[in-house]
Amino acid sequence: MKQTNYFLKISSISIGSAIVLMTFFNNLFFESWFTAMMVFIFLGLVFLAVTVVGLFRATRFYFKLLLLVGSGIVAGNFYDPEWFKSPKILVAELEDDLSRLTLVLRQNNVFELSSQDLFSTQVYSGRYVRNDNKIIFLSRPYDNDFIPDTVNIINDKIILRIRNGVPDTSFASYFQIQRLP
Repeated sequence: MKQTNYFLKISSISIGSAIVLMTFFNNLFFESWFTAMMVFIFLGLVFLAVTVVGLFRATRFYFKLLLLVGSGIVAGNFYDPEWFKSPKILVAELEDDLSRLTLVLRQNNVFELSSQDLFSTQVYSGRYVRNDNKIIFLSRPYDNDFIPDTVNIINDKIILRIRNGVPDTSFASYFQIQRLP
């Protein structure tokens, strides 16, 4: 009987801790929101089952653990990793039919390029230099040649290509600037 109680306590603590950690560090664990949701649902159901069995065995330990894990999940949903990053100076988006690219330039010359499609999100980051109306990426901003090393800011757009001296503003060929100081 004591071994069963010990096993239930260890299982509850382990699964509850995993749920709380995954809530805080969701972006590090999963590329796909769908996979993250399935893992959270599975772990949540297992945690609730083990905790309910423990509650019926009549100890207040499981009630306290349930409150602690619930508080951790709430705190994890309020946590924002942006608190620890340099301020944003430019945010721009490029949308096409099936995906979205979001470019964030930060004050400390670090960029983040987030590529989102239906099932996953990938984030590329590196360093950049801004020279008047040009952004020069010192690190490759993408895993292919879609975004060149140097792009131009013209009005409220970041133009990826200029052909014969004319900015290419055809569909999905420029970033629309959302915020620029």
